[in-house]
Amino acid sequence: MEATTCKKELVIEIPVDVVQHEVDSVAAQFAKRARIPGFRPGHAPTSLVRRHFRDDIRGEVAQTLIPKFFQTAVKEQKWDVVGQPHFEELKFEDEQPLTCKATFEIYPDFELKGYKELEIEEEQPAVADADVDKALDEMREKAATFEVVTDRPAADDDYVSVNYRGQDAASPAAEPTEAKDAVVHLGGKHTVEAFTENLRGVKVGEVREFPVAYPAEYPQKTLAGKTFSYRVEVQSIKTKVVPPADDELAKSVSEFATLEELRGKLRSATRRLPQGRSWRRSFWRSTSFRFQGNWWSSNSIATLSEPWGNCSRRGSIRGRPRWTGKRFVRTRGRRRKDPYASLSSSPASPRRRRSI
Repeated sequence: MEATTCKKELVIEIPVDVVQHEVDSVAAQFAKRARIPGFRPGHAPTSLVRRHFRDDIRGEVAQTLIPKFFQTAVKEQKWDVVGQPHFEELKFEDEQPLTCKATFEIYPDFELKGYKELEIEEEQPAVADADVDKALDEMREKAATFEVVTDRPAADDDYVSVNYRGQDAASPAAEPTEAKDAVVHLGGKHTVEAFTENLRGVKVGEVREFPVAYPAEYPQKTLAGKTFSYRVEVQSIKTKVVPPADDELAKSVSEFATLEELRGKLRSATRRLPQGRSWRRSFWRSTSFRFQGNWWSSNSIATLSEPWGNCSRRGSIRGRPRWTGKRFVRTRGRRRKDPYASLSSSPASPRRRRSI
């Protein structure tokens, strides 16, 4: 079905046997790294790992298979996709095919005439080291991991996983706003200041109660101009660890073995683009990228949620943040209430939800 000649909707269906094989593979990887209370790291029974990290495993499977099958379908149709696709209506049930709908736009087909005789003078722009450093810093941010904090209270720039319940102080009988495993980025640019102030210094298991007065211009209309009383229970505290710019980073995020090779490729990708344009498109088209789904989740799948999934509730997994697949802002054509709206100080957007 097409809204216009350039807008496409594609239903992706992944066979059961392919899904099961990937589930088995991901579960085996989790079992090697899982930390579950009562067991040494990597020694917990596979069945227990599957049960404790069910959502994380399913999320990893979805992020691995959906992009691959989407790209295969696009190549079969010989489409040239513009921008990033939007995925929704995910259906992931046991012993059933994994399905979802992708909405995206493609470049139109047209014929250029009379251009071969045209002459232009191409100017090779200079690429400053600062431009390469900026692109490299973006890669480092995307390759960051989240580590559990156990030896200190929460501090600014930590990511605090909480269960909360908020009640309109002026309407005690009104339906409360609540969420489980919501993530508060202490001191974050888009975090409501009252949450930062009241959760700074908390420890895991601690409960804090405090009021939050939302300004009249607050973007979430149901909260604007109101005061809510919150009861917040801290589930876990994590800190973001950005890897250093070295050869190991180059190996983990690209096909290159050294940092200098990666910098050279970034410089080349930036040089080929007009001034003011991003280096990403040129780089991705000519490089084997290995962000293991993180770049996809932050830039393509607009409905994903927490940066590290729900590992904090049942243990932890060493390595990359994982999508739990448990919170979709839009599912099967019906919009759910966004539990993150009460934490963010700015209008909701897919990328901001990842850093509240």
